[in-house]
Amino acid sequence: NGAGGGSAINCDGCRISRIQNNVAFNNQASGISLYQIDAAGPAVNNLVINNTILQPAASRWALNIKNGSTGNKAFNNFLIHAGSRGSISLDTSSLSQFESDRNVLVNLFTTNDDATWINFQTWQQQTGQDAHSQSVAFSGTNTYPSVMGNYFANLATDDYHLKSGSPAVNTGTNDLAPHYDLDGNSRPSGASTDIGAFELQENGTPTPSPSPSPSPSPSPSPSASPTPSSTPTPSPSASPSPSASPSPSASPSPSPSATPTPKKKPRIHHVALRTASVRAGTSLSGVVTVERDERRSNVQVLISYAPGGFARNRLVNLGRNTSARFSIPTSAVPWLRNRNLGTVNLVGTATILSNKDSQTFTFSLTPPRRGGRR
Repeated sequence: NGAGGGSAINCDGCRISRIQNNVAFNNQASGISLYQIDAAGPAVNNLVINNTILQPAASRWALNIKNGSTGNKAFNNFLIHAGSRGSISLDTSSLSQFESDRNVLVNLFTTNDDATWINFQTWQQQTGQDAHSQSVAFSGTNTYPSVMGNYFANLATDDYHLKSGSPAVNTGTNDLAPHYDLDGNSRPSGASTDIGAFELQENGTPTPSPSPSPSPSPSPSPSASPTPSSTPTPSPSASPSPSASPSPSASPSPSPSATPTPKKKPRIHHVALRTASVRAGTSLSGVVTVERDERRSNVQVLISYAPGGFARNRLVNLGRNTSARFSIPTSAVPWLRNRNLGTVNLVGTATILSNKDSQTFTFSLTPPRRGGRR
């Protein structure tokens, strides 16, 4: 977004919503904004969790909450600003029941809508928030690339997956965290949920565990055969050789444990919209995620919605993945034809074609204010 544009994620009047698993960078306006302009009421009781918001030097605040938008929570987020503004901007009417913790933040905040600024320590003392959050600062040799390069895989290519050893790994909270990250990988992968939109996959190591089972079987079985050959006379001594047979009996035991017994059918886990503010001539971007035990079969999901009473469908092919993106044209939004409708709900259903498992979703869509700034 340009300096005079809207926020990367505009939530005018959003209520009881989850803003999760988003990555926003190089936005010249704000990152995420919870407020009221055209909506019937302020944005209240929303959860901002596991987002990666990276604001460039000349932009506005990473998280902006105002106009009596109370009861909002912010956990497990990167709320980073590379310049003279900071992480969180609230006004006094939005402080009530605000909660924030387990974030990665910079050393600048405001609690009176940008009138005065306070540092991280004062923010903690005045609000009682972010007791377990991390604060980063950019000055001297501690440049933005050097500091944030400790967290992310590759800043130069805008790869905001976490690198191994990142301070954001296992330092988030599991409470209220989404079960999947932006790539569709399960959370948590390690001891605790990671901070940001991506979960570092740490549990790939158990796969070599079956390898010890073949190691006992080759050597002991031949070692048992020389003993009867050395004592041919006592034929009963051959009977101990069957006692070596327990070594093969050990080999069948791992094989059943390696085969997963019950396999669940794939089911819809969640459907998410990637933006809540749209304009004519664009498309709504969403993601559908399924839970599945194995990935040998293709999965197709039908997204059905009925704007203005006319049924429309979108077929989403996940292949062997756990998630896939889809788009809905803005012609599906009634207020693009009637500007007086204000905030509207887009209701639809996601259905797996193979087993008819389905989930209903509702998106609250807010028209952008003409000429407005947030």
